[in-house]
Amino acid sequence: MRNAVIHPFRSTAGQLAVLAVAVALLVTGCGSSASSAPGTPSQPSQSGNKGGLPILRLDYFVAEPQLAATLDPALVSSASDADTIALTNANLVKILPSGNVAPDLAHWTVDASRKVYTFTIRPGAKFANGHPVTAADAAYSIRRALAPSTASRVAMTYLGDVEGAATYNAGHARTLTGVQVVNSRTLRITLDKPIAFFLDTLAYPTADVLDRSVVQGKRASAVNNFLTNNCPGNQGAGPFTFVCHGKNFYRTGQTPKYDLVPNSNYYGPKPSVKLELPGVSTIDLAYRMYQAGELDTTPVPTTFLQRWQGNPRLHTFPTSIVTYLTPDTRSVPFSNVHCRLAAAYGIDRETIANDVLHGSTRAFYGVVPEGMLGFLGKSGVPTYNLDKARFEFAQCPYKSAPVAINYPTGSSDADATYLAVAHMLTQVGFKASTDPISVHAWLNAVSQPLSATHTTIIRNGWQQDYPDPQDYVTLLLHSGSTYDIGQWKNSTFDALTSRADVTADTSRRAQMYKRAQKIALNNGAWISLTNALGHELIQARVHGLVGTSAFGDLVARGGNWANVTVD
Repeated sequence: MRNAVIHPFRSTAGQLAVLAVAVALLVTGCGSSASSAPGTPSQPSQSGNKGGLPILRLDYFVAEPQLAATLDPALVSSASDADTIALTNANLVKILPSGNVAPDLAHWTVDASRKVYTFTIRPGAKFANGHPVTAADAAYSIRRALAPSTASRVAMTYLGDVEGAATYNAGHARTLTGVQVVNSRTLRITLDKPIAFFLDTLAYPTADVLDRSVVQGKRASAVNNFLTNNCPGNQGAGPFTFVCHGKNFYRTGQTPKYDLVPNSNYYGPKPSVKLELPGVSTIDLAYRMYQAGELDTTPVPTTFLQRWQGNPRLHTFPTSIVTYLTPDTRSVPFSNVHCRLAAAYGIDRETIANDVLHGSTRAFYGVVPEGMLGFLGKSGVPTYNLDKARFEFAQCPYKSAPVAINYPTGSSDADATYLAVAHMLTQVGFKASTDPISVHAWLNAVSQPLSATHTTIIRNGWQQDYPDPQDYVTLLLHSGSTYDIGQWKNSTFDALTSRADVTADTSRRAQMYKRAQKIALNNGAWISLTNALGHELIQARVHGLVGTSAFGDLVARGGNWANVTVD
């Protein structure tokens, strides 16, 4: 779903990479200078009780002090941004913490061809401003996301299988033929092929339903975006709504943060808490803020994990966040397969996971994370073997080419990880070094081909948008995909994943995706590193938050924010 930076991370949308963004990933923790013992944090600030409802302060924007890059569902590509948008917006369908698709604003039926979906809007569904949610709003929102004027980098990724989407998105058609309003509460969506995962992709924020009376005619591009820069424009149909200060999200001179209150017009059970989502510059700082009672949740720097073992406030859970290196396959030295495989065999994932990151993550060798259909394991793909690495390097024609590993900084763990990777590659023979950049600069870099930014190799990360191998294998590596930033192309891989995407039989799909992964891995197009574990501290007074593979941030149990309480 997003490019994952650290935890949560949504990347990116996948954030994009971003998805940056997820906290357990790259910034899963860090060697903080904080010295407080886990049993003696300060008491939570009494500011958590302003205006009647208790306040819950969440760590959605750790290592992202400027808050969301975008609040526009049509543009979102990072985990933190997507998870924030999910607090205030609603979609026709949604992904639950379990990973299952469920009705959100609508129930649906699908015909025998598996191509025609009919959605019926819930009676009484309203936006935060009280306007009724209609099928026309849903159709408008999908068209807006795909419109060429919106210039969305992700719309075709998640909505491109709608009939006529490619022609409409390219500006060659005035109408989107696959989206039809039947009546005020009924919408019909027709696909161009019977993909097995359409409801999953539809659940991504790109298709969130916006109030067209508010948004229509407002700027939807990445620069000066209306929803991102005008707080009152965010009149979504989700469980919360923003507290605005004029058109601003926070008062001038205040530390950047989002304040959210329950949406009185929400169709479901109403939340009983207010939310604060502050921008926090580093994980180290978030950890200290948690100990001082200024945050209710925080990732745990890996050097402090052992101290918290056995404490009920520590929540450890599997995630779908994977980290990997993407080489630029169009540029020296990684235009050569032997150079790529020298790197793939030269990295000791077990040492990174167990020693550098203190056992806070798992060594990873595939593309699809553990627990998902198509998980590969480590058989038949590159694993650490220094002799093989040096054998491949001997056949690399670009031995003297510098290799600067580009990665998003923000924690000592991130710095230590990529210093270790650079050292390992130096042992192979590469002239390797590190090139740390900010999270926002990294999100920009992984949002376009590496050749455009002259990036030789970059730390990449992904967290599921939906629990299907297509979200990793096809989406990230199929040639022509927005996320194939290394610009690798293999016709056998492309044909195999295209068949898998439309195959109904689950076991056959799994085998096809496994075969495709082996092709990519054995060509060095994807150099696996880790599959993150989530390690979050939650204050004892907070109940009903869960960590899950389906989201980059902590979310409400069962996807229902009425389940979250604060003593």
